[in-house]
Amino acid sequence: MNYRAWNHRCWLVSYMTREQVLHELEKSRNWAGLHVADNCCFHHRRRLMLRILKDSKLENTSPVYSVEVSEVWKPLWLHRRFLSLCWMKQFATNLHDISISNSFNSFIDNELHLLNSCSTVPDNDFEDFQTQATYSATYILWLTK
Repeated sequence: MNYRAWNHRCWLVSYMTREQVLHELEKSRNWAGLHVADNCCFHHRRRLMLRILKDSKLENTSPVYSVEVSEVWKPLWLHRRFLSLCWMKQFATNLHDISISNSFNSFIDNELHLLNSCSTVPDNDFEDFQTQATYSATYILWLTK
């Protein structure tokens, strides 16, 4: 029944106003923080974020709405930064081990590939190209520091 309830909420997203979508995104963020094992909420948040991006492409993207779209993506990059920091701290003490050293190098290569893809993906209906490029570049600068 939980899945059906969340699936119904996902269906309702297409009928929400922009303000309702932003409110629902904030509300679901708080809920997801308390129920991290329930992936249905993350699917719902994905649908909300895609709706925001779709609307931003359909409108002439007012400066205020551009800031809202940018703020939607910021926590995702900050979370990735947190996970990267935890990963690096965990394995930094054992970099003399060849397998861990190779794993670390692979991690850095993958992150650089992410930067490249976020910086070169063409603008389409479901991407906020400039915001993704900015956050990925900031993340890589932080990572190299």
